[in-house]
Amino acid sequence: GRDSAALATALRQLAPELDLRTWPECGRPDEIRFALAWNPPEGLFARLPNLLAVSSLGAGVDGLVDRPD
Repeated sequence: GRDSAALATALRQLAPELDLRTWPECGRPDEIRFALAWNPPEGLFARLPNLLAVSSLGAGVDGLVDRPD
């Protein structure tokens, strides 16, 4: 599995100016503009009204495409 805590720590060290949040403690959904994701829960993106872009953490995008949200 993926170690999201280790990834978040590394990203915070590389870009401390970013407001990085991790699932499921993401704060207010309307504040989320970008997502780094791999196999996110169904319906998650639909709950993020200001989401502008999603980037896959996996080698492909099969966990992200053809989603209803």
